[in-house]
Amino acid sequence: MYSIALASEHVEAIELLNRTTPDIIFIDFHGVTNDMKQFVKDIKSLHPRVPLVLTTGAPDPDVKSRTLGMGEYLVKPFEIGELTRVLQRHQIWPLKVDPLEPRYCYSF
Repeated sequence: MYSIALASEHVEAIELLNRTTPDIIFIDFHGVTNDMKQFVKDIKSLHPRVPLVLTTGAPDPDVKSRTLGMGEYLVKPFEIGELTRVLQRHQIWPLKVDPLEPRYCYSF
């Protein structure tokens, strides 16, 4: 079983991340800004081993993900199979733990 937490702003996201450790974090944004770079640094300092995945509709997702120091991205709109492959690559799917233990997947 997974729990999905959503945050609409950086402060809210950091507060969530201070309380729990997610299995994976999806970050959606429209442009690279200094605030976004700092946000990614803050997340990495709190949870350096948690995978960060950029979701974007931008024409140059590889450049944007590298600029932010994120190694992976999904281009919107994406198919469920693409999302599943990302989860499998990070050994999050299929669920290999106690199904009653809550798991966390965050999207910011």
